Amino acid sequence: MPLNKALLAACAGAVLILTGLGAKACTRILYETGEKSFIVGRTMDWAEDPHSDLWLFPKGMTRNGGIGKGSIS
Repeated sequence: MPLNKALLAACAGAVLILTGLGAKACTRILYETGEKSFIVGRTMDWAEDPHSDLWLFPKGMTRNGGIGKGSIS
């Protein structure tokens, strides 16, 4: 009986190892400017197009949420 449990555990472990899913992670970019500040970015490593709109705003630019009263600014 102990041999059967060990064999079953070994087979289950082999199945888990061989059928593992590949990680789909994003890449983080971190740049230290040397003036006590950092620039951080992240890539979007998707196989399909997520139909995203990317916006870059310069530091200090005034903006609002554009939905009227109570909008974040």
